[in-house]
Amino acid sequence: MNAQQVLQRYVELCARSLSQNSRVRSMLKRAGLADSEILDRFLIGYADGHVSELVGNDDHLLGSFERTGIISGGQEVLRRRVTIPVLDVDAGIVNIVGYSPWPNTEHRLASLNAEGIFNASHLKHAEKMILVDDPIHALLLIRHG
Repeated sequence: MNAQQVLQRYVELCARSLSQNSRVRSMLKRAGLADSEILDRFLIGYADGHVSELVGNDDHLLGSFERTGIISGGQEVLRRRVTIPVLDVDAGIVNIVGYSPWPNTEHRLASLNAEGIFNASHLKHAEKMILVDDPIHALLLIRHG
């Protein structure tokens, strides 16, 4: 599995996890991000922390997840966070940002790396650009026009 395939698979697992987690969906709804169109369009998911279990003792798969930054030190880096893929202009995943919906989290944002601009493909056709400090704020602006 190449890096892009690993990232894509992880995004799919997180999307499935979000669809099954009513508590996190409820928190997103209160934040104004429950619109299924937004969640589907931007591939929003939830890292439930179970990727390490899925990888199990498969050293090749574990290595793939470690090289992409999804697993570090045996732990899922974005566990217990809403996941927001950052795509390049060709829709390739270059990064995944994790946002903690839990109020007492010390560091609300985490990411696999420092690459990418959220919603970069939109910039090709944009007349204006609004910069915000994280993808959650960008999604709220997109959601509310």
